[in-house]
Amino acid sequence: MEIDFRTPREAIIYEIGLQTGIIQREKELQAGKVNSTDESANFISKIQKQIDLIINVIKGI
Repeated sequence: MEIDFRTPREAIIYEIGLQTGIIQREKELQAGKVNSTDESANFISKIQKQIDLIINVIKGI
């Protein structure tokens, strides 16, 4: 499914929403586990770095 955005800013905000949802789901999955794995921690770290990058791009718009 392709979504048509009016501005690049709208597309970036939408992407932040998607990434935030992924982080939230991952945190919920980890909360259900006693031992969190390094793989999950690395995944969350990667997503958080991507969001930080996107936020910096938005600040530049």
